[in-house]
Amino acid sequence: MGKRIDLTKMSTHVTVDRAARIKNIENSVGWGTIVAQAPDRNSKNVNRALTSTGVLIVQAEDGFIITAWIASISQAVAVWKRAKEGKPLPKWLWNVINYNNNTDYWKKLIAA
Repeated sequence: MGKRIDLTKMSTHVTVDRAARIKNIENSVGWGTIVAQAPDRNSKNVNRALTSTGVLIVQAEDGFIITAWIASISQAVAVWKRAKEGKPLPKWLWNVINYNNNTDYWKKLIAA
């Protein structure tokens, strides 16, 4: 469906500082494939990629992963609209992200 993610190129921020978050992604929703990618509004030479499992990845132009997390609906919509010329987020992806956002892990993360 989409572009595969190269998980061999990750920042120390991802592998050390956010190790628990990355482990949760790997053990719960998985990485999926990239279904939308758009330039970051705030940083030059950085893209935001949205995956088929609802993960948002911030990466350098060469694909180096700077950070990643399970996206909220509003974050996913913003990336999708920038990548897809204003088209709405597909219902199937909305459903995936909505499900992710209602897991126990996500609720604990928001409450913290």
